[in-house]
Amino acid sequence: MARQKMNRLQAELVALSDPAANGAKIVLGVRDSKTIGDTELRVRGEAEKLGPVVPRGFLSLLELPGQPTVNREQSGRLELAQWLASPSNPLTSRVMANRVWQHLFGRGIVSSVDNFGLTGDVPSHPELLDHLANRFVQEGWSVKKLVRAIVLTRVYRLKSDANSANESVDPANKLVWRHAPRRLDAEEIRDATLLVSGTLAANRLEGSLGQGFKVIELRNNGVDARKLLDQARESRHRSVYLPLLRGLTPTSLEVFDFAEQGMVTGSRANTTVPPQALYLLNDPFVRKNSLAFAETLLARAELDEDARLATAFRLTLGRAPTAAELQKAKGYLTEYEAAVAAEPAPPEPAKVEETPQPKLETAADKTPVKPIPVIDPDQVIEAEAPMVEEIIRASTPKAAAWASLCQVLIGSAEFRYVK
Repeated sequence: MARQKMNRLQAELVALSDPAANGAKIVLGVRDSKTIGDTELRVRGEAEKLGPVVPRGFLSLLELPGQPTVNREQSGRLELAQWLASPSNPLTSRVMANRVWQHLFGRGIVSSVDNFGLTGDVPSHPELLDHLANRFVQEGWSVKKLVRAIVLTRVYRLKSDANSANESVDPANKLVWRHAPRRLDAEEIRDATLLVSGTLAANRLEGSLGQGFKVIELRNNGVDARKLLDQARESRHRSVYLPLLRGLTPTSLEVFDFAEQGMVTGSRANTTVPPQALYLLNDPFVRKNSLAFAETLLARAELDEDARLATAFRLTLGRAPTAAELQKAKGYLTEYEAAVAAEPAPPEPAKVEETPQPKLETAADKTPVKPIPVIDPDQVIEAEAPMVEEIIRASTPKAAAWASLCQVLIGSAEFRYVK
């Protein structure tokens, strides 16, 4: 009863306070308040605990000659933007150039990408960082031009093969004498899986998958949160279009060190843990896309087995299979198909019976009815949704064998690393 009452009151509040709930089209924006003034310090970050007023302006801790000031008739946002983008401020352009380099090479010229201060690392190539930063500003702060300039260099096109002489001098590859293998980010792994399987929706998604939810709060284990995660799981669009709410991350992204939405993350963690292998082995997303990949290959009747295997390797690993790999793959397909054909037909999935509701006690039971306690809606926790195993089954033993092989290729380390 308490939950139903809270849902009803929430719906009424949304109808009164949210113009979109009444069909109006709105665009969120920011503008200066009519009353411009300084704001109070939030003690320990709590909005309700106000501390002393902090005047708008440059850092008061530093007393420097020619210190910039803020127009007291304005909010100060314009001045802040001008300080950040000023050609006389070398920090912004250096940080951006370093992050672009780190994204392309897996390690920044300054390895501590979030810390350019005295406690951070020194740049391995300071002159190169200055050159990239100056070029970035001179070319209109164009990230596209900066990326193009870097990827056309010799150093970006280096092989990832090790060299014993260089490795003895610089084992950490700080001087970039080779291109260090880089694991794809979580979004790239998911998108690459959809691409090779042929199920990627290349069009731009209109709006967000979560735009239909008109709730004030999405509990991590609530019904609406589950719906949002289910929609993200079934989406075939690129990961950039997935709904990402704080505390709610799709499994396909979370398992490969996706950045926490509530944190500023300059450099993601790069872990190798057992859940990643279990995900690639068992998750329905991987298995369904492996089956779709196999069905796409088998549908191409003009390809014989060797050509089909070569196509699978090129799509997933970017190269043709070696003679030994080709022989092993053909033997694997033959054995797997024979094993599946020898298995008995799988049983039909059992039907889930509904749990009978307990009968309420009445006066006829000669037992006094217990009063229903008053429940605080904020303390109500939704029951965990029951786990339902998804049946993913190939139509023929041959399709099952190819689906297994495709899953092996998608789950390989070579698929996840750029060399």
